[in-house]
Amino acid sequence: MNTVKPPFTITSKIIFLIGQISECVGKSTLFVEFMLEAILEACQNIFESNQKSNQKSNQKILELMKNNPKITIAGLMQELNLSESGIKKIIAKLKIENKIKRSGSLKGGYWEVVA
Repeated sequence: MNTVKPPFTITSKIIFLIGQISECVGKSTLFVEFMLEAILEACQNIFESNQKSNQKSNQKILELMKNNPKITIAGLMQELNLSESGIKKIIAKLKIENKIKRSGSLKGGYWEVVA
C-alpha cells in the first residue's frame, strides 16, 4: 500500500494563523474555520491510519523472516503486496531499530530476527 504524504503538516497553529490573517483582511467566516478544522481532523486521521498500517507491515515482515530466514525482497513484495521501495524502507527501519540483521552474502545470506 502506497501512502501519500502532503508536502506540509497542517497543525492547529497554522489554522490559528490562517484565522488571524483572515480576520486582518476581513474575510474570516465560521465556514472557513469549520473547513480548516475538518481538514486538520482528516489529516490527523490519515496520519494515525498510516502509522497503524506501517506497524502491521513491520510485524508481518518480521514474522515472514522468522518463518523463512532466506526470504528475498521479491518474496516479501509478493507476500505483502508492497513495492520494492516500501519493503526496503521497512527493512532499513527494522535494521536501525536492531530488530533484524542480515548475515552472509546478499544472495546466499539470511535474515536474523533479533527482537
